[in-house]
Amino acid sequence: MGKPVFFILASLFIPMLTHAQLDVATYNKERHQLVNYHADSDGNLVSMTITDDDMTTIMLNVDGTAQSVVNSLATLEFEYEDTGKSMDTKYTVDGQQLARCVYHLDEDVDFKKFKQEYQMYNRELNRLENLDKFLSQGGAQLVNDLVNHTINLLNTPIKACYEALTHNPYEEGKTTIVNADNLASIVSGISSVEEVMNDYTVGLIFERYNEWTADWASDVYKWQVRHLQRQKNLNQQVQGWREGIKEKVLRNEITIAEATEKITEIEKKRQSYKKMYAGWGEDVAVDIKEENGEEVVSYSVIKADGRSAEARNAPANGEANKMMDIVRQISEKSKYGRLDHVAITYYTPSNGEEEWSYFLENKKLVLKSHTNYAGPPTDGCDDCKREYPYYRLWIDYSNDVDPNVWGDVQMQLWVSPGGTVLNTYVIDCRGKQSEAGSFPAKTTGNQWFFIEKY
Repeated sequence: MGKPVFFILASLFIPMLTHAQLDVATYNKERHQLVNYHADSDGNLVSMTITDDDMTTIMLNVDGTAQSVVNSLATLEFEYEDTGKSMDTKYTVDGQQLARCVYHLDEDVDFKKFKQEYQMYNRELNRLENLDKFLSQGGAQLVNDLVNHTINLLNTPIKACYEALTHNPYEEGKTTIVNADNLASIVSGISSVEEVMNDYTVGLIFERYNEWTADWASDVYKWQVRHLQRQKNLNQQVQGWREGIKEKVLRNEITIAEATEKITEIEKKRQSYKKMYAGWGEDVAVDIKEENGEEVVSYSVIKADGRSAEARNAPANGEANKMMDIVRQISEKSKYGRLDHVAITYYTPSNGEEEWSYFLENKKLVLKSHTNYAGPPTDGCDDCKREYPYYRLWIDYSNDVDPNVWGDVQMQLWVSPGGTVLNTYVIDCRGKQSEAGSFPAKTTGNQWFFIEKY
C-alpha cells in the first residue's frame, strides 16, 4: 500500500494506534470485493471478512490457526487439542451437522509453517503501519493459505462452499484501502457497473451506507458481526434449496468439481443474496420458504424489544444433536451413573413443542420417538408466539450394578436455543444396596423455572 494512503488512515486513527482495536477495509474493483480486517487491542488479527456476492468470515485464534469459516452456504468450526496433535471439526450445511477429526496435526509441515509465518506479525497488528506491512507483504494471502490448507486436511468437498478463498484478498496495484477521501469515487464507480452489481452483497453495503465517517470500517465490521450470526442460524435450519449440497458435499459422494457445478446450478435459481442481508443497521428476521417449487425470501425489521439476539433468532425447529452434545458433556463431568433415558422438549417460537425420546439399547442411546406440534397459527397473533423459546432436558441415570452405589438420579436442564444452560434441577436417590427402598433424595436446583431474558 502506498504511503499517501497510510498517512490518510493514520490521521484518522492516531488516538488508538497503540491500545485500541483496529478495523481496516480494502476494495478490489475488478472483483467487486470488499475485505474487512479486524485486530483486537492486543494486536492480533481476529477476523477477516470477504464480501462480494456473499459474505465469508474467517475467525482466527491468537496463534494464527483458523477458528471458524462461515458464509451463507456452510459453517466450519475448528477446535485444537492442547498438545497440538489433533483438530476436531464440525461443519453445518442445511441443518445437517457432521464432525471430523484430523490426527497427527503436529506432523503436518505446511500447517506448522503457516502458523510460524503468521506469528511473526501477531500482537502487532493494531498499529496501522504494521497492518499495512502485513497486508502488502502477503499477510492476506497467508491467512487464505492457512485456511485453505486446514480445510484440505479434512479431505472433503466442503471447500467447494468457500469460493472466496480461492483468490488473494490483496492484489498489489488492484486493491485499495477504503477511507473517507476515496469513498466517493468507489461508490460512483460501483454505480456505473452492470445492474447485476446491485444484487451483490458488497453492492448493498455501498448502496445503503451513503453517510460516511472516519469510523466507516468499524461500522461495517459491526454490521458484518450481526450478519455472521444470522448466517450461522440459517445454516442450522433445513432448507430445501441446499439439498444438493447436503447430499453431495457433506456425504463426500462427489468430487470438488462436481460439487462446485452443483452449487452453481442451485445458485442460478436462487434469489439475490441481497435480500438475506437487508436492513442495514437494523435487526432483521429472515424467512425462507418454498412456494410452487421456487424459493421465496422475505424479511422484516425487528423492533427493539429488549430480547436478546438469541431469542429473536431462535430456530423454528429444534436441534436434538446440539442438546445431546450437552447431555454427553454433563454426563462425562457428573458421573451420576449409567445414562438410561433422555427426553428433549423444544418449546418453539410458535408456542409449539418438539420432543425426542432416547432409551438405552445394546449399551447405546437410541432415538425411539420424535413428535412435533407446530403450535397455533402466529400471523397477527402475538399471544400465539413465545418470546423466549427454550429446551427442557430430562435425563435419567441408573446405578444397579455396583452394590456400593445403588439407585437412580433424575436431572432436568433448561437450555437456551444457543446452548446456554439456564437452570438445573437434580434428584439424587443413590445409596447402598442394603438401603434399597429408603434412599434419601438429595435435591439441588429449582424445579420450577421461569424463563427470563437470556
